[in-house]
Amino acid sequence: MFGETTELATFESVWERAEEIGSPHLPKEQGRILFEAGQNSNGIAVEIGSWLGRSTALIGCGVRNSGGRLYSIDHWNKIAGGIIESDLDIWERWNSMVEDWGLERFVVPLRGLSHEIAGGWDSKRKPIEFLFIDGFHGYLETSPLRFPELWKKAYGMTSWKIGRRKIPMEDYAPIFPRGVKLDYDAWANKVCVGGILIMHDINRPEHPGCTKVWKEEVIDSKYWTVLIDSDGFGMARRNY
Repeated sequence: MFGETTELATFESVWERAEEIGSPHLPKEQGRILFEAGQNSNGIAVEIGSWLGRSTALIGCGVRNSGGRLYSIDHWNKIAGGIIESDLDIWERWNSMVEDWGLERFVVPLRGLSHEIAGGWDSKRKPIEFLFIDGFHGYLETSPLRFPELWKKAYGMTSWKIGRRKIPMEDYAPIFPRGVKLDYDAWANKVCVGGILIMHDINRPEHPGCTKVWKEEVIDSKYWTVLIDSDGFGMARRNY
């Protein structure tokens, strides 16, 4: 089912395996929507925020069914000139997942910050039919980047590697532009007319930045028709 095959994957078969990929914030009902959005797109899909790759697997299997292609954007612990060293190599784990699932011909990684990658995107050659935004959840910030202790423990984050130097996690906090507003501004206008936008973690008090962008840029805009507006998940179709 997951190697080189012409057999169409079903959501249930994909989900059964996708549950093994760590991502407690992407439950089954949301996974189904991502899979179907990928499957309904026979062109280009883009996800901002991939990490270990549960969303990648779900969308990737969907676009494999439709003959499309998914571009996955993430820093994969390579940020602002440094690499976060951890017990779990996120970049290696993600690539292994793509290979194990037989998605190499359908999923393309773009490693870096989304707004920088957007500058080199050719919308005429690669119009986006489906965009999933799930990156940095702050609204728009340039404050020092600090990771919660829970993250450090979960991923075994030990230090930053800057060139050949190793720096303790607590001694380095890079400052760079980031946030869901930046992701939206850089990518939403690249979605083609009739294309789909999905935003994760909206309408949740712990992520006010996501909710603010969703309300101001999507709900209050004539550019989009809202299809889903739920706890944690928003979906809209571009009107023009």
